[in-house]
Amino acid sequence: MVFRILISIVILAAVSHAFAFADEISIRFEDIDEYALKNSPHAFLLAKDLELAGAERDVSLRWSNPELTGEMERVDNGSLTLTEYTIALEKELTLPWVGARNRKGRNLELEAARFRKRAATWRLRSTLRRDYIRLKIYQTEAEFLGKFALLMENASDVADARKSEGAISGVEQRLIEMSLLGIRKLINANREEYRALMAEWKTDMGIPPSMNVVLESDIRFIQEGLHSHLIRTSIGDTTADISGRQLDTQALAADVQREKGGILPSLTIAGGYKNVEDSFDGFVVGLSMPIPLLNRNSGNVDRARAEYERARIQLDLYRSARARHLGALIESAGEKADLIERYMENMETIDEQVEDLAVSYREGWMPLAALLEGVDVYADGIEHYFDLLEEYYSAVFELEAHLERELLHTVPQEQEREDTD
Repeated sequence: MVFRILISIVILAAVSHAFAFADEISIRFEDIDEYALKNSPHAFLLAKDLELAGAERDVSLRWSNPELTGEMERVDNGSLTLTEYTIALEKELTLPWVGARNRKGRNLELEAARFRKRAATWRLRSTLRRDYIRLKIYQTEAEFLGKFALLMENASDVADARKSEGAISGVEQRLIEMSLLGIRKLINANREEYRALMAEWKTDMGIPPSMNVVLESDIRFIQEGLHSHLIRTSIGDTTADISGRQLDTQALAADVQREKGGILPSLTIAGGYKNVEDSFDGFVVGLSMPIPLLNRNSGNVDRARAEYERARIQLDLYRSARARHLGALIESAGEKADLIERYMENMETIDEQVEDLAVSYREGWMPLAALLEGVDVYADGIEHYFDLLEEYYSAVFELEAHLERELLHTVPQEQEREDTD
């Protein structure tokens, strides 16, 4: 009986362990692209947008259906009555030069939609990569702030012991508690921002809200000479975004030529069977086309030309604004990278610095005022440093979206081992 109970316990433990892991997913930084393209609702929407563009192109180029017409004529002069029956098919045919230009324009629009999807996919990827790093930054900042909270809790215990011994008044302990309140408030704010961003990121990634996410990758990155690489990169290089805008403009240019040829846009042909008084059988053919007397399609030509000129000017303005924005982003990322590099070593030794503060106060080498001032300085410094990190990575990933190329990637495990040896 005991043996059966033990087996049941083991089975229940295994099942509960399996369910626990079923509600958890581990994602590395390099897994984002593959996972998001398969699961992100935004990726699905981009695919549907392209399908819609293809359907709109097919609708614009669809063949018109032929028309079946029937006609009966009856004439009577009092002594003689004649009856005619006609059954015919009519079909409107677009003239070849008009149809070819329309087809060219619609094909250009569809190709532009493909480039827009590619550019939007880059923006989606960059946003998801950026938010992954932001989440890791929040986690790391919480660890740093937690160390300060522990320092202040230890200082509070020291102050409580000294108060019990009569060495100090309760003022020092209350001051420490107030300083500890500020740090705990920073920790709570950090947690709230982390939870809000994680919820948004899971939605964008297509991860169920109830599933716990483990972010495996650390925030160590190879910059690959980021500054020199960006300086060598021509910000005027053709990207999917630029190509899509160019193709849209070319499609409007094709529409101008189509409208110019639209003075005679189509003609209608007809053919069928004719019967007169059941005695005469034959066929009927017809041809009709518009005569450009009152309407020479000049209004549509002017409208198409205005739309094309407007799109061309907008494309030039976009290129100029893009070049200025990318130049500013490159400068901003470079300045922030220099600041991060300057203070990175201080952040890497923060444990030792916190311990120095704790020991100095505990051993009586540092008065309370100096401890509180030091804690405030370090807390502000940590907050500024991680804000700087977040701003730096936001700039870099925005550059990735615009340049449509990866600028950052995780450090290979082999190099991590070499760096630690």
